[in-house]
Amino acid sequence: YEMTSCFQFSTFPWLPLTSTDKQVLTSTDSSLRSSNPVLVANSCEFLSQVVLKDFPAEIFLQRPNIVQSLLALLKLKPPHEHTLPLSAVKCLKDLSINLQARITFYHDPALYCPKQVDFGTSGSSNSSSNSNSTLQSSLISVSRPTVLGYSGQRLRGDGQEGDSSLTSTPMQSPRHGNILQESSSDVETDSEDMIALQFGQITVPQFCILVLEHATPLLKTNNADMVVHCTKLLTEILQLLKQAIGQDIWQEKSVVAREVTEKLVDVFEILGDVLLHHHHSKGNISENMVEHDIIQHRLAFIMISMYVTQFIESLLPIDKASDVLPESLNSALCLVVMDYTLCLTYPNIKDIALKYITETNSDQYEIYNSAMSVYDSMQSACKFLKTCDYQCDVSVQVQISMAEEALHSIPYHYHMPLVEKFIHLCSDICKPINVNTSLVTQCTKVFLKYLAHPLGKVKTCSYTVILDIVKDALGITQVTQPGLLTYSNVKFLLDSQILYEISCFGMTDGDEQVSLMARQILLYLLQSKLLMSSAVWKQFIDVLLPVISILQAYVEKQTNLGTSILDIIHCKPEDKDKKGEPLLPKLDHFRCNLRLMFSKSCSVRSETIKHILEFLSKEEDSCNKLPTSTQAALTDMGNLFIMDQPVTIDDSHNSVFQ
Repeated sequence: YEMTSCFQFSTFPWLPLTSTDKQVLTSTDSSLRSSNPVLVANSCEFLSQVVLKDFPAEIFLQRPNIVQSLLALLKLKPPHEHTLPLSAVKCLKDLSINLQARITFYHDPALYCPKQVDFGTSGSSNSSSNSNSTLQSSLISVSRPTVLGYSGQRLRGDGQEGDSSLTSTPMQSPRHGNILQESSSDVETDSEDMIALQFGQITVPQFCILVLEHATPLLKTNNADMVVHCTKLLTEILQLLKQAIGQDIWQEKSVVAREVTEKLVDVFEILGDVLLHHHHSKGNISENMVEHDIIQHRLAFIMISMYVTQFIESLLPIDKASDVLPESLNSALCLVVMDYTLCLTYPNIKDIALKYITETNSDQYEIYNSAMSVYDSMQSACKFLKTCDYQCDVSVQVQISMAEEALHSIPYHYHMPLVEKFIHLCSDICKPINVNTSLVTQCTKVFLKYLAHPLGKVKTCSYTVILDIVKDALGITQVTQPGLLTYSNVKFLLDSQILYEISCFGMTDGDEQVSLMARQILLYLLQSKLLMSSAVWKQFIDVLLPVISILQAYVEKQTNLGTSILDIIHCKPEDKDKKGEPLLPKLDHFRCNLRLMFSKSCSVRSETIKHILEFLSKEEDSCNKLPTSTQAALTDMGNLFIMDQPVTIDDSHNSVFQ
């Protein structure tokens, strides 16, 4: 590898082998390549339990035949698709763990040995003692001995070097220079072929990439053992890769760095395909599939999701995600963040995946936010219903807030008891005489949202509940029980905004049922003077003033609603207050009568002109003004604002009187 800052650890210092060592490795490799499955399986077991413990791990990278044989086993097809590849996976996992230990060894200052060993000499050739020196890693700033020494026996690679034969002398410290010199001069090694062998070695990043390319496709299986052991292997490879390269490799322009990044992108794509394979939304779960297989798919999806999020977080900077992440992995991460059960169990998975989705897929991020808002709304709906059903110790203000948050999720569950309970809560809040005005304001604001909800089912339910409350409070049965003060149940309707919503939108709603209920609600309120106290009735008239102009459009003597509105405007003597003044302010009263002069009903206009004349007669110095109210011409003034021929105002901006 080239000397670049993105490669933190590339190659190990070179270790020579004796002929006995080479024979052991060659024999093991030959067994791994056998056509006998039993022999191959036994060889994998021998390799894992004996050879990998006898040799330093870097030997298998410097002489990669065994690694290549193990990788070849991962490609086997049936009938050995689970047995032999699984054995190879276990061997590669052990090798990865040993490689991490060796890297830690070479980075440990406590194990640094200043005296270097010259492996250029051998028993058969002393003339080349200065021609071949110990090869140090290109990415290690200090030189270290390639081995600590050996006393004639092959090193076991487990850190307990020394002569373990019965005839040997007691083991001495491997750091003594005389042992090192003696070992290097007495034992014949393959150091003469060192240069040629080095060209065939594989580096740590290369090893990691090769394992990733061969092992990740194995995750697309229903075999639980394979998924578990493959994930363990890939986890160790990730730890090894984090020690070997840094995230700045994506900015590196060298050929070697680009080769690694291209391979990583291919691995990203494979991992995305694997996640999509195990997710239940991709058609992998059929009706005929047994429950065990469904569970295995789910467990595999969870396990691989955890690995994938760790993998991309460790190796891929977020600012590079939009340029690097393939479509398959991007889609898989979207499925991960939308899997709320998974995210609730492992919140770190959601946090990592969401960071990359925010960078790579803004549309999906908006969908996620929308879904989360629906979830939060449903959660608020459940909490609100719980507080109502079980009378939990929760403040009314919190209940109102929960009801407001629950609005967003109604189209997804259509649980109408939520609407019913909230409207009853509004009624209860406004009942007291000394009511909390801030609570009433907050309650009215949310109540209007329920009344104006775009879903017809919610609107119908709202008007149905209101009408039931009004009937119970102001129905004919309450006339005989005036002491019950049931009219307080409808005080939540005594608000100008609520009456405006009912008058302007409820009565004109396209749904005839809603329109009819809105008319009935207003009719009950307009006819409830005898059931209400004078203070409450005065309050109702005050809040009715801002919307009475809308109600006047429904004035007609043929309907109960029309006559009730007309009675409010043409107030009788008994409808006046203690001072003899009408409940409606004089100016508003006069305006209402003037508006009635535009009514389509001739009888309404004729009756209204009499009230207008009464206003004029009470005007200051009215007796000196013309025409007098006694003149016969005034009897035809009911049609004063009615034109025989309709006039269309065009765009010429000419006056209608021209």
